[in-house]
Amino acid sequence: MKSKKLISLLCAAALTASSFASMAVTASAASDPVWSFDGSDATGWSGSVTPTVKTDEGSTDQYLDFQAGERTQANKDITFTLPTQAQLTNDYVLEYDTNIHTSNGMGRLNQYTQLAFTGENPTAVTQDFGGDYATAVNNSGINPDTGHNFSTDTNIGYGVAGDIVSSLTARVELQGNMVVNYADEAPTMQDGEPIGDSKWVRVRAAVKDGKATVTIADSNNTIVDAQEYTVSASKLNKIVMSMGRADTQLFIPTTPANIKLDNIKVYDGIANAPAFSTDGLRATAIVATPVPAPENVAGAAPYYSAPKSVNTPYTADFNGAQTGMIEYVQTAETEAKTVVDGMKVKLGNRDSGADQKTYASIVQIASGDKALRLSADQFSTNGRGPVVSLDDNIDITDTSSGSAVMGFAVYLSRTSTTGAERLFLIDNTTNVDGNGCARDVLAVITTEDIQNEDETYKYTAGESNIGVHVEPEAWHYITVVVSGDAYRVFVDGAYKDDQGKLAPALKNDLVGTGEGNKSAVTHLPLLAVENTKSDAGTVYSTALIDNVVAYYIQGDIEPNILPATAEAPTPAPATPTPEPVPAVTMTVNESTAKATLTSDMDATVLLVQAEYTTGGALNAVKKFENVELKANTAQEVALATLVNGDKILVWNSAKSMVPLADAYTVTGGAAQATDAPLPTEAPTGTDEPTTTNEPTTTNEPTTTNEPTTTDEPTTTDEPTTTDEPTTT
Repeated sequence: MKSKKLISLLCAAALTASSFASMAVTASAASDPVWSFDGSDATGWSGSVTPTVKTDEGSTDQYLDFQAGERTQANKDITFTLPTQAQLTNDYVLEYDTNIHTSNGMGRLNQYTQLAFTGENPTAVTQDFGGDYATAVNNSGINPDTGHNFSTDTNIGYGVAGDIVSSLTARVELQGNMVVNYADEAPTMQDGEPIGDSKWVRVRAAVKDGKATVTIADSNNTIVDAQEYTVSASKLNKIVMSMGRADTQLFIPTTPANIKLDNIKVYDGIANAPAFSTDGLRATAIVATPVPAPENVAGAAPYYSAPKSVNTPYTADFNGAQTGMIEYVQTAETEAKTVVDGMKVKLGNRDSGADQKTYASIVQIASGDKALRLSADQFSTNGRGPVVSLDDNIDITDTSSGSAVMGFAVYLSRTSTTGAERLFLIDNTTNVDGNGCARDVLAVITTEDIQNEDETYKYTAGESNIGVHVEPEAWHYITVVVSGDAYRVFVDGAYKDDQGKLAPALKNDLVGTGEGNKSAVTHLPLLAVENTKSDAGTVYSTALIDNVVAYYIQGDIEPNILPATAEAPTPAPATPTPEPVPAVTMTVNESTAKATLTSDMDATVLLVQAEYTTGGALNAVKKFENVELKANTAQEVALATLVNGDKILVWNSAKSMVPLADAYTVTGGAAQATDAPLPTEAPTGTDEPTTTNEPTTTNEPTTTNEPTTTDEPTTTDEPTTTDEPTTT
């Protein structure tokens, strides 16, 4: 039970100091950096690579981009001398954002891509581990494909060491770890968690008395947390880069190195730098990027339902799903993501860079109606495009007379005015590039003609046509029936011909699995965009999917047991999404009279400092302030004069008083106020009974009545109780 007097005092505090309710408590103001760089200037660099200023797609945020070339020298001679005001020697902070894409041209393990902030005289590192690398090929040191001698060719520089403040590398055997103090052996700190290739990270090195405390984080996680190492540079002086070239003729082909650089800041004095934060650091995954609206979509998708004779069919629409990105092609393999209950989407990966135009998302298509959007772009071949599967694809392998049925609405479009709209129905996720389209494809739903000018089919499995034509700029409902004898595809409920016989748009008994092989289809297909070989002039497809139904039927296939048009069900009232509750930790330093708060998410919380008498009565509310917290960033708050017994509380608000952190009780402050003497006789009256939730103290009688005195009459507006707020 919360103290009524505390609530009253809080209300009074809010009325008499209403500005507190909107006040955000901040740390002491930090000084501006003595030098900063915002990515907008490419001057001042020398070396074999000329940087360019680039801008993030869809924004004005600029960064500096360094791109090595194909089979060109691009090593250790890319330099930039910092301005005089940034050339500090002790007690300073260096911070920068970077994204490194590795390359190890010519196959040398030690030709790595490096970004280093150095002193005046960094040491060139030129050891050649080429012979060790070539030994793995044929123990001769010679590349059998090109005749190149890895053991003797040592004409390329490999980076810098020695005179270093901060160095980041994407060197192969270090897997992108931070490198400091190379010396003659392996770099230190190489056993930490990999920074990762092609990922934006923020690096912060706080240097004092020959030591640096380094923190490295991406937009989601801290990778290196306040680790210390020895700084070998006596003065911060230069930026030096080593960039591995590409080599397409290697037995292990490589791509050119790439280094992106932004948001460099140098602070004179560690105390003058703000707390470490990833605010403004580019994300490595799309979270809230706007998704383009589907083109030419008029109205909601058609709704089909299973016949009433089917027990518990699977149905899915996307009206209750959160609008926005689900997943896109990234540099590392990702797990399948749940779209809605019973359905997942999986995208492949691309080692040399993410493709944010190949993705799966939820989009609004009409008032109250959403759909799943599958989008493909140039890197969506080779199985990288989005693939949708049901958790239960209704395997009929062990049945002799049953069929699996799946229906879904689809709207096909493309990314420009030319090209083809296509949705692939695939048998499994092992498809690879074949002749014209991926293997293991049951059907290709497309708006283009399915025959070429010579009347051959455009999409085939062996000699069998697998193309299904639909009209462009329209919703269509596709029904797939997989039976023991064949699989069939129907369009828009056209299940029978004029004689009442089944009339599928496509019927095949086997699916092509490559190299002339075929196999039977035993389960419902997966939906994919784009799984075809890329060729000149190809423009990739997008597809909207909605109103999915799936079920099993026994016996012969009849039109009356296939999905039929129906009214869409009335959506259930939306359940309000509860506001997220932050998890806050609080520590109190009584010697400095400060509380430090850390939250797991951005949040505004209420900090209360309440003073009590020796008998436990509330004496004053001394602190009543909103504190704005940034996720995973410590925030200091100055407290009022500390008195023994003070309670420091953190709540979500004064209205609901949900505790967010353990309360703290002051023990090393000034002496508490003493309670006034208590009455010697038991009070009379029944104005406010004491409940079992309120503690009884030795200073107050355990009665069911509040004492009535002439000094402080008991009113319902502000009873004088000894309650404490029930926070923990």
